[in-house]
Amino acid sequence: MIKMMFDNTKYSSKPDINEVKKLQNRLQQTEIEINDLANNLVQGCTFKPAYLNGRTSNDFISQQLFALDFDNNSDIETELNRCKELNIIPCFGYTTFSHSEEYHKFRLVFCNDEVITNKEDRDKIQKSLIKAFPN
Repeated sequence: MIKMMFDNTKYSSKPDINEVKKLQNRLQQTEIEINDLANNLVQGCTFKPAYLNGRTSNDFISQQLFALDFDNNSDIETELNRCKELNIIPCFGYTTFSHSEEYHKFRLVFCNDEVITNKEDRDKIQKSLIKAFPN
């Protein structure tokens, strides 16, 4: 089971700014299996990879999942090949609402072997992933 913030409202298109504000307020501490999370996300649910006691990074408790967004500068196949080269394999990935064959927009989600409880360590891991995947 993975702990993170989750909202089970399913959207069929990207929510507008007012709905995003409501959605952020609905995110709840959740424990969920990876497969269930992946299935919910492809159905339009929302998550924050961190487990928080509130809504901001100051409320950090722990994190095991790390997610990277890819918008326009790459494609899924290229980034999955990069994952293989680096031996950093995502537990799953999915396209976002604005994805098209011309403009790939997707997210790759990685699961750390250990739960990170130190915010500085969490930040280092996220920065390392961003550096490893510059697109």
